[in-house]
Amino acid sequence: MSLTMLAPAKINLTLSVGDRRADGYHELRSVMMAVDLCDRLTLRPRDAKGITLRCDDPSLPSGPENLVWRAVEAIAGAAGCGPNVEIELTKRIPAGAGLGGGSSDAAATLRGLNELGGLGLGTDELTPLAAGLGSDVPFFLHAPVARITGRGEHVEPLDWRFDGAVALWTPAIHVSTAAVYARHRPTDRPLARNESWLTGPRLDARTLSERLYNDLEPAAIAVDGRLGELRGRLAEIAGRPIRLSGSGSAMFGLFDTPAEVECVLTEASGRLGLPGRCVRIGPSPDGATGHVAQG
Repeated sequence: MSLTMLAPAKINLTLSVGDRRADGYHELRSVMMAVDLCDRLTLRPRDAKGITLRCDDPSLPSGPENLVWRAVEAIAGAAGCGPNVEIELTKRIPAGAGLGGGSSDAAATLRGLNELGGLGLGTDELTPLAAGLGSDVPFFLHAPVARITGRGEHVEPLDWRFDGAVALWTPAIHVSTAAVYARHRPTDRPLARNESWLTGPRLDARTLSERLYNDLEPAAIAVDGRLGELRGRLAEIAGRPIRLSGSGSAMFGLFDTPAEVECVLTEASGRLGLPGRCVRIGPSPDGATGHVAQG
């Protein structure tokens, strides 16, 4: 028996970052959207005890340091059963880009093992397990669009869709999340800002782009100035604001049609030598690509 799951990337349409809390985390408020750039996980029960994790990206750990491994242990502990599973992870989401790939893989593992093992745990029961793994993990149980608050453990699914297309760039610039947060200086702006575009008349992509924001951008650019230069040049090419996702280094722009995205990607590749991709709103949390099958 096996089950194959999709684990989508995310982008932060908005991101407010407040003061550091007593538990060491920052207070967050963000509207997040899953996109159809996905990792793929195939899960199979194994007769022998323990966890086997294979990943096609040799730069990533395949042991307890990997969030997928920790997700297996978390749900096995909650279910009171042994973590006896074999997982194959095919990576398509760049690591360390602010796209939540590891968090999405962990959420997909929780959902997949819940289904594969017939555990019958609901989203309300899986969410605390997800929160124990990382701040972004709970979102992926509620994707494709949701508002997160607290340190990320409070998730409010949103009935909002973006029917356009997204230009996504993942430059080969590694920015440490810890370094970005260390540079971040909270302002007196409230965490909750104008989100009327979520419930008001649907906006065209250019107008919507002007409503988006990310409090971590100044800190990320302070850590590596190349991000600011690159974002500025992409904005000139795109003719609209370009935002970082999370702490970076991934950047995105919103457009009304895939054809517009392709034109911008072609120009950015030619002028900047920076390839990108066109993505759309991503799969829902039941992102299984196959059914439980005899194998």
